[in-house]
Amino acid sequence: MKGRNFALTLLALMGAFALGRAYESRGVKAGSGQPKPLYYQCPMHPSTRSDKPGTAPDCGMQMVPVFAENSIPPDLKPGTVRVSSEKQQLIGVRFGTAEISEGDLAFRSLGQVIPDEARVYRLTAKVEGTIREIFPNSTGSFVHKGDPLVSAYSRDFQTAQQAYVFALNQVDRFRKGDDPDSLDRLELALREARSNLETLGMDGSEIAAIGRSRKIVPAVKLVAPADGFIVARNVYPDQRFEKGAELYRIVDLRHIWIMAGLFGQELAAVETGLRVRATVRSQAAHNSRQGSAMHCPSSTLRPGSRKSDSRRRTQMPR
Repeated sequence: MKGRNFALTLLALMGAFALGRAYESRGVKAGSGQPKPLYYQCPMHPSTRSDKPGTAPDCGMQMVPVFAENSIPPDLKPGTVRVSSEKQQLIGVRFGTAEISEGDLAFRSLGQVIPDEARVYRLTAKVEGTIREIFPNSTGSFVHKGDPLVSAYSRDFQTAQQAYVFALNQVDRFRKGDDPDSLDRLELALREARSNLETLGMDGSEIAAIGRSRKIVPAVKLVAPADGFIVARNVYPDQRFEKGAELYRIVDLRHIWIMAGLFGQELAAVETGLRVRATVRSQAAHNSRQGSAMHCPSSTLRPGSRKSDSRRRTQMPR
């Protein structure tokens, strides 16, 4: 009897052990399978959800699965960092297929307007002298070519005028004579005297006035060499100046340079002959003026920087 009870007890224990192993095996097998997504949502619009995969109706992007908080997608390898769709939307991450294509490249850069060095004119003293009168043209004023800027006295001006008047009188005296060779020499001397006055800086209209009156002017007017804006005025009344001193600097701003800073990727897309658009915003009128600019092959890399300066020549908008 006791043997029979022991055998039944042993069979019951073995059956319970077998059932437990079977249950554990089924649990492990079920736990090792792929987790089921809670739902699918658009990576660009997380509020767009679906219970099955597909494309988002708003943007056409592929819907991505969303799993439980503690579950790991089956396609992620160990050590992979997973970013939720909400965080992707927050930081602006977008997915797409990388491909080579052609298209327009548009970029903007702040530019510094600088004058064209070929249109910068300097009025320098050709002789030593003294300032007698300064005409009312201050820095920033616009002047036309030939406008008087300053009058100056110089002994060299007086000597050159005397030589010019003497040559005029000599030519008039010999024009009625019978010696053509002497007349030719006198006319040559007259041309040299006039050229000397022009070299010293005397304007042609003032030389013509001396030729009509045959009178020497005490102070010679020095005039603007070109149309433009006065950017430097280095004169004052009764100033003593030396030969070679810069009295005025005038800049013609009808054509200017625009110095724009470009980075490597932008600079690679720029080539000679490329037309660009320059916009100048007027702070007073709050409007924009636009003009076309032509790229000039002049690009220099700034020291200690990855930025390069590129020059463009343009015509000032009106």
